[in-house]
Order: sequence, then C-alpha cells, then structure tokens
Amino acid sequence: MKFVSIASTFAAAASANELKGYYSLNWGKGSFGPPGANAGVAFTGYTKVADAIAQYATGAAWCCPALVGPNNEKPWLGIGGSTSVGIWNEANLQELIKDLPLVTAQYGGVVFDVEIVYGKSEVIVPLF
Repeated sequence: MKFVSIASTFAAAASANELKGYYSLNWGKGSFGPPGANAGVAFTGYTKVADAIAQYATGAAWCCPALVGPNNEKPWLGIGGSTSVGIWNEANLQELIKDLPLVTAQYGGVVFDVEIVYGKSEVIVPLF
C-alpha cells in the first residue's frame, strides 16, 4: 500500500501544472469547482472514514458529482467538520489510522477539517 503526503502531491501537481482545488459538499448539488479545477475534495463533515465515504455517494440524485484528482489521480476525502460528527479526539484519530486502507481504495489522500478538538495536545498532535 502506498501512502503519499498531500505536500508531495501538491509539489508534483504544481510542477506539472497549476493546482486548483475545491471542496464538493455532500449537501445541495455538490461542486465541480472553478473552471480548470483539478483537485477535488469530497466533503461531508464526518470524522469517521466509513461514514464520510458513504455520505459522499458519487452520482446520487441528491448530490455528489464525480471528482477529479491532481495529475489524473484519485480525488481526496475531506475528514472532520464543525458539527458533532466532525469533532476530533484521540479515539477518532486512532480509528482514522486503522481505516486508511478504506481511504486509499477510493481516494488519493485525506484533507483534514480541524475545527473542534478534545484532548491533550501531547496526545492529539502526534496522531495527526
């Protein structure tokens, strides 16, 4: 299994062409991003990987257009948010680490939306 940091993906995309990222929300009709967009993020607001993947149902009548990824690779999965299902804590981060294979099966990486965090920094920060 290959894990690639977002920073290295940004660097590779920037060297090939301009990176134009966008969030596609799973409420409303989602988004295709601005003209020339090439780095889509599936955003649901969930911290749990399985929930985030399930709630961005590509092609569903109620939302979720197909996304493009940088350099013609997979798009990214947004994790976290500002509601009760998007709160970060030690247990959620440990679960994310365990569930990374679910991410890489469909997505090129994770984009963190960190708005609410519970826990001690010396425990939480290393998990990111």
